[in-house]
Amino acid sequence: TAYRRQRQMCIRDRAVEVCRKAYKSSPSRWADSYGRSLNSLAHSLNSLGRPDEALPLEEEALSIVREHYDTSSTFAVRDYATSLANLALTYDDLGRHDEAYPLLKEALSIRREGYESWPEVWAEDYAVGLSNLAGHFRNIECFYEALPLFKEALTISKEGYRDSPDRWAESYSASLNSVASVLALLKRPEEALPLQEESVSIRRKGYESSPGRWGKGYVRSLGNLAAILSRMRRADEALSLREEAISICRLGYETSPELWIND
Repeated sequence: TAYRRQRQMCIRDRAVEVCRKAYKSSPSRWADSYGRSLNSLAHSLNSLGRPDEALPLEEEALSIVREHYDTSSTFAVRDYATSLANLALTYDDLGRHDEAYPLLKEALSIRREGYESWPEVWAEDYAVGLSNLAGHFRNIECFYEALPLFKEALTISKEGYRDSPDRWAESYSASLNSVASVLALLKRPEEALPLQEESVSIRRKGYESSPGRWGKGYVRSLGNLAAILSRMRRADEALSLREEAISICRLGYETSPELWIND
């Protein structure tokens, strides 16, 4: 898996080089491809915990996409919102919250407009946009601002999960986890518990069928459930969950240390 990720990084790095040359010779034709290649490479760097290296790529991607922004194209509008959000999330990771906020607001505004006019196409984007802004508020400890945004994202993802479980399982379980975590931070563990238990249940099934894809999310849900149970003085149950989470992290670190070292 480490070899596969390294190979993927090399492929994306090479794609940036190719697209950059093409963009210089024909900017209008290659803007979309070049912006996407920059964002793809930045995503790989962020997944490896290297936001400082991802940042200039995302800043360049947003600059290019903004310059060639075509509001008449759904694909261009989605690319622009994605570029805004990608850069904002990296700013948040680096503690630059004041710079992240206006980008997240603009991205959400675009996605809300898309969702209101074309919900079947924009539902996932809009739910992500809500969760991104909510996560920003959670990061700066504005929990009352975060909660309604997370709840709206949960409503959308729950509806999607009901109609298409395979497609929406990750989004729905993440939304459950997010709402539960904020409720716990607001000292409302009894409300958080059933949501967190459902998140663990979905992610456990996912982990059993695809450990690489679901491992980190499952560990987060286990940790959150353990914290909630601890607040409710159910220490033995919490300990069992933490032991399971540590076991998964240890296994992940043994196979992919660069991905799991912070866990």
